[in-house]
Amino acid sequence: MMGLMMHLVGIFETIESIDDLKEALGQAAEEMGFQRYALSHHGGFFDPAGESFRLHNYPDRWAEFYDRFGLGLNDPVHRASNVTNLGFTWDRIPYLIPMTDGDRLVLEKARQQGIVHGFTVPGYVPGEMRGSISFVNSASMPIYDPVLPIAQSIALFAFDAARGLWLGRGASRKIEPARLTDRQREILVLVAWGMSDREIARYLDRSEETVALHVRNVCGRY
Repeated sequence: MMGLMMHLVGIFETIESIDDLKEALGQAAEEMGFQRYALSHHGGFFDPAGESFRLHNYPDRWAEFYDRFGLGLNDPVHRASNVTNLGFTWDRIPYLIPMTDGDRLVLEKARQQGIVHGFTVPGYVPGEMRGSISFVNSASMPIYDPVLPIAQSIALFAFDAARGLWLGRGASRKIEPARLTDRQREILVLVAWGMSDREIARYLDRSEETVALHVRNVCGRY
C-alpha cells in the first residue's frame, strides 16, 4: 500500500497542465479501485473571475442534470464535506448533515447514473472557496476500505495540483475585506443587535428608506 501511495504522489508532483491532471486523476482512481472521480471548488456558480475549477469523468447525462438544476449550490456531498476535515464514505452523509427529501432525490438520481459508492475528501485553504474531491464506484463495485487512507492523501495532492494550475504555484486567492463607511458600519452593528430597519431609523433619526438602502449596500459588499 505504501508503494502505491508513493507512486501516485509522484505523479501529482509532476503535473504541468490540466490534461496532465485529468490523466493523473483517472490513473489514480483506477489504481485505487475506483471507476470515477470529481474534483471541484464548490463556489463556481458565484465565481465571475473564473478562478474556480471542476474536473470529473462522471457521465455527461449526470453533469447536464447537475448543472441544469444548479445542484452545486446544495449538493449533499458538498455540504457534508464542509463540516469535516476527514474523508468520508457517502453512507456517512446522514450522520454529518441533516438530510432533506431533496438530498435523497439527488442521491437517487446519481445512483441511476451509476454514481453510488463514493469517498469524498474535503479540500480547503483559508481565504479561498471550499472544495472537495470524490472517488466513486457503481453499485456493483463496492469501495475497498483498506485503500481509503491512500485516497485521502492522494486527494490532497490532487487538490493542491489543481490550485497550482488555476491560481499559480504558491498563489492564494485572497478575499478582500469589505470597505464600509462609518454610517454603514454603525448600521451593521445595530443590525447585529437585532434591530429592524424602522428601529434603526428612529435610533439614528433617519428615514426608513435610507436605512434600508444602507443595509442593501452593506449586504452587497459581503
